Order: sequence, then structure tokens, then C-alpha cells
Amino acid sequence: GSNAEIMEVDKLIQVAERFGLARQFDRIKINTMLQDILSYNGDQRALQCFVSLSTDTLLDETFPDWIDSQLRATGIAPMQIVFELRLDNLANGFTGAVHLIDKMRPQGSRFALSDVGRIDDNVREMLERIKPEIVKLDMREIDTFEDREEEEFMKEIKAYAEAHHAMIIADRMES
Repeated sequence: GSNAEIMEVDKLIQVAERFGLARQFDRIKINTMLQDILSYNGDQRALQCFVSLSTDTLLDETFPDWIDSQLRATGIAPMQIVFELRLDNLANGFTGAVHLIDKMRPQGSRFALSDVGRIDDNVREMLERIKPEIVKLDMREIDTFEDREEEEFMKEIKAYAEAHHAMIIADRMES
């Protein structure tokens, strides 16, 4: 979609979060994704699906059991799902994120820390506590760095990735 469409969706999600409706959007989105996987004509097990979760969903104590039951009911393997945790959502949804990780990581689900566009004590703490298998970089933010700043940032991110066998994905790149 266009940048204008993305901005409208972002505003809609913010309103949904404010009124406690984002968890319903997330469940609809996840059910649609699961149906898409089931209707895929190729090797369904080869699909890896990323799903971004709202703070509202992270705060929903029933979500880990719900997603677990949805995967069991559809036969879709947890290892096919990567849960995206945005840095800004973790500020308020950290406890729920830990609950989800404790439930789903042992079954094979992976976790991505997304919108990483800086390295500070908060980001370091989230990397250490969440231990994401994937780090999604916010290239819009990184592109504003001075050369030296970008070098230091990438050096630290690469060191984390090597030490934890994590994948780095460059996201939100402008052409």
C-alpha cells in the first residue's frame, strides 16, 4: 500500500488501542492469516508468517492460550509463526510478552523485536530479556544517523546477532 494508506491504518490502530479494540483486530488478522496458510496450494509447512501484535493483545491474558488453541485446531505448526514485538509496545506490554514467549517459544514459535532504530539502555534490556531470534531494523530511523553513529549501531546489532544466532532484517527501507 501507499504511505498514505499505511498512515491511515496506523491511526486506526492507535484509536483501536485507545478503546481496547486492537486485540479483536489482532485475532481477526491472525484467523485470516491461518486461513490463508490453510488455503495455500504449495507446501504449507514451508511458510513462515510474521504477525505483529498490539499492546492491547500483549495485555490480554487469554491470548497465549487462544493462539495455542488456534494453532492446534488448524494443525499449523508454532514454528511457522514469528511474533513481532514492537519496541514501543513492550513499554506497556512487557509482562504479557513474557507470558506469550514462555508459552510459545518452547513449542517452536520465534520472536522478532521490530522497529529497532537506536541502541540505548532500553533496547539493550529488551534484547537481553526478550532474546529475539530476529531483529527488524527501522531503516528510516537508521538512515538519519551520521556515518560513525551508524557504524557503532550496526557493530552492536551484529554482535548481538552473532552471540544469539539471531537474524537481522532491514525493514522500512526507502528507495
